[in-house]
Amino acid sequence: MRHPTLALAAAAAALLLGAGAAQASLVLNGSFEANSAGGTVFNPGNATLNALVPNVTAFGARQGIDLQTVGSGYGLAPVDGRWKLSPASDLGGTTEAFSMTLSGPLAIGTSYDLSFYIERLISGPFDGGTVEIGLSTSSTSFGTLIDSATASASGWTQRVSSFIAPNAGSYLTVRMTTAKSSWVGLDNFVLTGGNSNNVPEPSALALVGLALAGLALSRRGARV
Repeated sequence: MRHPTLALAAAAAALLLGAGAAQASLVLNGSFEANSAGGTVFNPGNATLNALVPNVTAFGARQGIDLQTVGSGYGLAPVDGRWKLSPASDLGGTTEAFSMTLSGPLAIGTSYDLSFYIERLISGPFDGGTVEIGLSTSSTSFGTLIDSATASASGWTQRVSSFIAPNAGSYLTVRMTTAKSSWVGLDNFVLTGGNSNNVPEPSALALVGLALAGLALSRRGARV
């Protein structure tokens, strides 16, 4: 028969492990599912996109970030939900850029984990490319570079990385590089970590305490 104290300890361990896994993303609209578009919108101006998608701010000199949904005719279906953003850039010219609002400013010097999906899109001279990710204190400036990713030959690719916050930014920013005429699909930005990372819930700590106390009493009784 399984000892009830050991079962209690196992349950406590499971709660502690699950506490980190359940941490919510700090990106408020990282999959772009919150929007008021009735369907795919190609080449909208920055003001139009900003009005359509809350907590997303387009600010690049090259305006026209596409808001695509299932069946748009370009690339694969979005990874998470029904929507994806598709920024582009011109070879040696202007680039499209946008920011995503975070739930609060990051803590300088603290480690965070970032993941998102990128896909190669092709139309005329526009073919895949590289995106740079930044952290900014302003919704309309790129800020400090923290990561980059290049679209693979085909399909969605998940990019996973970690970084130390270089500033107290409240915006995760994205811009295309101009090494080529580029066009990519982006989806499911998830940012976790910070001061709350790996902090167990009070209920889990209490359960661990009960388990340890019960285990001590059990061992004391076994020696009598």
